[in-house]
Amino acid sequence: MQDRQEQYTGPIDVAFDDIPPVRLQSIRAKKNLNLFQRLALWTKPREFTLHDDWILDLGRVAYAPELNGTLRIPARDSTDKDIVYDGASVPLPWLVTVLTSGVLRPLGVMLTASLIHDYAFKYGHLQKEDGTTVEVARHIADRLFRDLIATVVEVPYVAFVAWFAVRLGWPVVKYNGKPRGGKPPILEYIGLLLVLFVLLNPATGFSLLAAISVLVAIYVAIYLVTATIKRESLVTGADDGASQ
Repeated sequence: MQDRQEQYTGPIDVAFDDIPPVRLQSIRAKKNLNLFQRLALWTKPREFTLHDDWILDLGRVAYAPELNGTLRIPARDSTDKDIVYDGASVPLPWLVTVLTSGVLRPLGVMLTASLIHDYAFKYGHLQKEDGTTVEVARHIADRLFRDLIATVVEVPYVAFVAWFAVRLGWPVVKYNGKPRGGKPPILEYIGLLLVLFVLLNPATGFSLLAAISVLVAIYVAIYLVTATIKRESLVTGADDGASQ
């Protein structure tokens, strides 16, 4: 891997010089929309393009060694048209945001991972810096998505929730323009059914209301704890800048 400004080590190695050069697309609402139409509009995934290609290095991707090296996420397609990303391939991104205490926002820390994931989902491959392409199966793209988040964010639980959500989208979210593809998420759906069985079966001693109450309590507790922390002090260089 090359010597980049930002380097991360976790399940895989990730390095890049700058965050993706995102250019948000404007949302212009039509006149005379009712309340529900406006809610539908403003809760849609925010689409964006890239000002320039984004370059990053990957290492130790043992399950897809052909992806090791320098990747290029293009700003434009082969016809020189801007590629539109949404950074939120996760189904129900608002729910994922709640379950991860606000960490996984569509344009938050998930941006770098979701950008790569979006490109793979659009074209079924990833592009090396020299322009050659590497075919990527859907389940590999999903696992890479998980490992990128776990490596950059360094919170495995958050990465698991995001990965689990994209795997559940297998029946309805197309990959490379085609339905389904890759290894079916059989174990993931079995896990979901087991969780629902525990939550909905009175014999287990749990109830859906109790489960929701526990989730809300955990979310509020984490929110209150993190709200007391001065976030600016956690950024590298913040103290140095204040002392100069």
